[in-house]
Amino acid sequence: MIVMICFGFIYTQFVNIFYDIYNQLLIGMTGIADPVVPVYKNLGLNVFGAFLYLIIAVQLVLLYFQFLTRGFEMLILRLGIPFASIGLLNANQGAFKGYIQKFINNAFTVIVQLLLVQFSILLLNGGHFVLAFTASSIALKTPQMLQEFMISSGNGSTSSKVNTLTRVVTMFKSGVSKGR
Repeated sequence: MIVMICFGFIYTQFVNIFYDIYNQLLIGMTGIADPVVPVYKNLGLNVFGAFLYLIIAVQLVLLYFQFLTRGFEMLILRLGIPFASIGLLNANQGAFKGYIQKFINNAFTVIVQLLLVQFSILLLNGGHFVLAFTASSIALKTPQMLQEFMISSGNGSTSSKVNTLTRVVTMFKSGVSKGR
């Protein structure tokens, strides 16, 4: 019942933590917290560069639709949390465990994709079309790539997992607060 009632607050904290992770990684990558935007000044493109530029633009549009899809997945997951919380009554946590794993998987996927998009745009602005194409291609494949290693082994008790997760979140929040 507590999870059902308090999930709005928990979700807000979850979003804030992952947004802080994204901002800190973006600052580490670019030196600034503002998103990088494409610069269309005199690029001096040849035919090959223009072709890659067009392909990268198409990939970025596809990524935009992937972001919309992830947003709707998160909305549906958030709305379904009362039903998944019923699984906490079972000893094996029922559907709740997979539900929370899906939340975390979606959050990490979005962070990695956004950072790769920013990196691709940085490379594109620098005239490194092949590297920008590679970064945007990997951004498109991120969900499959992360899915391979973000599957938990299922070892350990629930209390130890909660304790570990609580310590990680607390350490991260204190580190982010000091970094500001």
